[in-house]
Amino acid sequence: MAIFNNPFKSNKPSPDFNITKPSQVAGIFNWVLNENEEVARRAAATVHRVLKAETSFKRKGLYNSFKYINLQPDDLQLFERFESHIALSLYAIASMNGNGYVREAAVQKLSSIPESSTFPFILFRLGDWVPAVRAQAENSVRKLIEEAKPSFFIEHHKIIDWLIHVERVDLGAIHEEISQFLFSAKNINELLQTIDEYPEGSRYYLFKNLVNRQLLTPSIVELILNDSSYLIRLLAVKNSDIMDNPALVKKLLSDKNQKIRIYAINSIQIGQEQLYKKALYHSIFDSSFLVRSKARDLISRMEEVNFYKLYQDRINQQPSIGAIIGLAETGSKADIPKLEMFMLSETSKYRSASLFALSILDFDTAKSKAFELLEDSSNMVKKMCANIITSSRSARDLPRLRPIFDSGDHDTKRYVLKIISQYGGWSVAGDFLKGIQEPNEMLKYMAYACLKSWYVYSMRLATTMNESDKQYVLDVYNQIDVESLELPHDIYGIVGRVPFIFDF
Repeated sequence: MAIFNNPFKSNKPSPDFNITKPSQVAGIFNWVLNENEEVARRAAATVHRVLKAETSFKRKGLYNSFKYINLQPDDLQLFERFESHIALSLYAIASMNGNGYVREAAVQKLSSIPESSTFPFILFRLGDWVPAVRAQAENSVRKLIEEAKPSFFIEHHKIIDWLIHVERVDLGAIHEEISQFLFSAKNINELLQTIDEYPEGSRYYLFKNLVNRQLLTPSIVELILNDSSYLIRLLAVKNSDIMDNPALVKKLLSDKNQKIRIYAINSIQIGQEQLYKKALYHSIFDSSFLVRSKARDLISRMEEVNFYKLYQDRINQQPSIGAIIGLAETGSKADIPKLEMFMLSETSKYRSASLFALSILDFDTAKSKAFELLEDSSNMVKKMCANIITSSRSARDLPRLRPIFDSGDHDTKRYVLKIISQYGGWSVAGDFLKGIQEPNEMLKYMAYACLKSWYVYSMRLATTMNESDKQYVLDVYNQIDVESLELPHDIYGIVGRVPFIFDF
């Protein structure tokens, strides 16, 4: 064993074990084999810490980090002197070694003490190019199947799905074997009982396979519909025969996700309107335009209704986003004063909705209001302002935006810069030069990105530079203390070229 011939003597100083990346493991791994047990323990604990910090296992990256570690099969016996959880990490790293005999021995060790954290390393070896290693990995997987550990497989579903994409060898059979095990009646019941313990990705994998294998039951559908993830709830919606299930459709019309509500209301067929009358009257106040308009259409097929009056009444009694925008959709400019009242609301969603509603009735007035509300305390309102302003850009906008940038807080500056980045021309370079001087990190890096994009764009900018644009940019440039900004190298280079671009 390497312990007798180890080049690192115990009387030599040990290296700094303060490493953080898998790519650094190879540099200290030989110390795990050191005859000085204290040094070896410290090295092993360091390797274990680095491996445990990895939240996602990328096969090629790990293999490139670990394949050149100098190991022989007998060396693995030395790992037994460490605590079991540390030894497992060492076996996992050895399973990625360039020596096939080492990999085979490591997989054998890993399978003798199965742990979820190291199970991916067994799965990786199913695609090994050495038949003996593949066989050892298959035996390990089958052993876990026999021991009925479905959670091991669910937790690492991404690697299981990777198996069917391996080109070196056809792993379709072992993939199907794992799938048959996972989705047997016994294991489905066991997994569903503890479904809340799994993260969203694992729950989606489980439910999607139940859908694909046509294993949905009413109780499973109910479980999916109560899941916190809308992507999972959407699985049930798209794969259930909801047209003949009014109770289910009514439930989906109240779902918190608008995609599901849209899917549900579009499932209502002509002639079924009466079944959903109460739910449809509720849906005309939905926050989604598609739901509101479809609900109005379906109700109109049943009876003649004054929707404008319904929206007026709701706004007076119980304001909502759908009621505010619905009033604009069915009303006229005479309703603008009513909508403008909500721009003074303490509720940000009402201020945002009223601005959008105003844009339906009088876009020019709404755009003018959008400039004023860019300094609103709510980012929701700022975002609505940005959408309205950029939906109809004009060169006259820039002089209005610049004072708002100068006086605004970090969030306002960020939204203004985002708006300006959608305008072309020469002068916007000055705004990005302002942005790179900001102390706020998010704003500063946004300005870096904008300046880089503008610089590339400027190389093909064919318009003539007018004197006012030139002077604006140079005035901003002349106020910059470049050396104090600690700019990234590429941004420093662009800033340095500004005088040559604008002063020729």
